[in-house]
Amino acid sequence: MTLTHFPKTRLSQMIGRLGGVSRGDAVDEAKKQLESMREQSDEVIRTSLAALEAIIFHPELPHAYSPAQMRDILTLGDQIVTLAGTFDYKALDKATRSLCDVTDGLKRTKRNDIASIHVHLRAMQMLAPGTAALPPDHVEMLLSELAKIMNHHGFDRISDSADRIAFEEASAAAAAD
Repeated sequence: MTLTHFPKTRLSQMIGRLGGVSRGDAVDEAKKQLESMREQSDEVIRTSLAALEAIIFHPELPHAYSPAQMRDILTLGDQIVTLAGTFDYKALDKATRSLCDVTDGLKRTKRNDIASIHVHLRAMQMLAPGTAALPPDHVEMLLSELAKIMNHHGFDRISDSADRIAFEEASAAAAAD
């Protein structure tokens, strides 16, 4: 049997006297604070979706978005991903990540496919806060259809590409050593 001794230090004694908040209480308070910002976040998501709609349904060229529009789609998408992830809108998060993946893939390959981007926006609008909740099986089907668009184009998820690039760079650095 091993006994562990925790020596009394001046710091441990001071911490014991301060009467601070426990970790659990601090986490609960942080959750309450975050929840108090949900309405504001939902409004930003709705505003971002409206801005996306203005871009997506009005391409600068007859059948293509300009580089600036593609960049704006990615910027607004990133903002929605951040808020959807923070406030646990999982389906909206996945649909928006898929939009970003398709947009990034089209941008990288210098291809155009307005229809794929339209479909993603419509899916995001259906999953946005404040809309009627879809049954879970419909959400799953919707997200699987968006995944088919990714597969059709042969694009990776941005996070997969970043992980692959980081792995390749680490492997190359290790081989060089």
